[in-house]
Amino acid sequence: MGDPRQGKGRLVLAGFGMDLRQMTLETVEAIKSCGVLCTDALDEASLGPLRAYCSDIRILDGGGKDGPPAAASARKVAAVLDRLAEGREVVVLNYGHATFLSSLAYDLIEACRERGIPYEVLNSVSSLDGVLASLGMTMLWSGLHIYDADDFAGLMTVVPLNPEVPTIIVKVGYLLKPHQMASLDSFLSRLGASYPLEHPVTLVVSPWVSEPAGKLVTVPLRDLKAALAGPNEFVTLFVPPLRARGREPVVGAALAGELEEGCRLMAKGDAAAAEAFFDGLVKRSPDWVQALAWRACCRLAAARVSEALQDLDRCAALRPEPEWHFQLRAQARLEAGDPRGALADLEKAELWPHHRDLTALLRARASARTGDWVGALKAAARVPPRLWLNRP
Repeated sequence: MGDPRQGKGRLVLAGFGMDLRQMTLETVEAIKSCGVLCTDALDEASLGPLRAYCSDIRILDGGGKDGPPAAASARKVAAVLDRLAEGREVVVLNYGHATFLSSLAYDLIEACRERGIPYEVLNSVSSLDGVLASLGMTMLWSGLHIYDADDFAGLMTVVPLNPEVPTIIVKVGYLLKPHQMASLDSFLSRLGASYPLEHPVTLVVSPWVSEPAGKLVTVPLRDLKAALAGPNEFVTLFVPPLRARGREPVVGAALAGELEEGCRLMAKGDAAAAEAFFDGLVKRSPDWVQALAWRACCRLAAARVSEALQDLDRCAALRPEPEWHFQLRAQARLEAGDPRGALADLEKAELWPHHRDLTALLRARASARTGDWVGALKAAARVPPRLWLNRP
């Protein structure tokens, strides 16, 4: 019911979970009492059960499925605001949770705040709940990274991918739209830089009109693009970590074990055997950053600096976020007589929250070689004495 004192109506944001049967009693009551029900997550064929609760149901049309998401969302927001301007209570019903990773919900909330329109968000079953249940994940001892596929569209910001943490990326089906194909290719390239091509990934296809039962599809990363083809846009990608943590199921342990075998060869001092081992991994997965970085480490140990730099330049291009390869490239650039290049890499390496003492040592040496003695002394003050005994 609209607020007669404001004449601006009232907005209720709700979700119906993965299926209309998952609507909460609170959501059903809100639909029964509203003036109009709006949704962009259902089609005419799916509205039957809702018509028993509300006679005025509007399907929000963004003006074409293949257009830019921002323009489509703006048109939907305008349609809802028109109903609110009539002084009516409007329920906007989303797929999954009312607001979880929903750009429309956040755009509506912002519009209501700007105009002083009262709104409420109801609890509901989120798509994440369904994904975790489908995968049988406990979420204990592991942590989780969650992204929207839109985060990879246009690549305006660098999205960090940590292969040591389970990762869920929702709405990857949207990347199949014609205007997003370039983003899909960039997204797949980013995954290939962070994980070997043999790494198993799982597509969680949520229940929908075209796939009422939903399904799980597990494929190696190299086959992901082909597996994505299909009419259902409500597809979530689960990327397990390279190594298991705590009591989580072991996923990709063989691949992580291969890296560890190469590291054992390095620890034994057999850099030549380690390089040959990592070279084999790179041949199998040419864009696997971890294998490239370890091969570069072997080449640097063998004083083949230019070859190491080739691998590390490739690492930086594939994964531009701060990580170990920038620290390693700074060391290689120092060996190559390029202290200013080393300092540029250390700007990135210092944002990586590991081995900061070694990063400080490299900055001290690079600063000294450029004549910046003040910077060198500041960096040296952060270096533990034990590191001065061993030149990296």
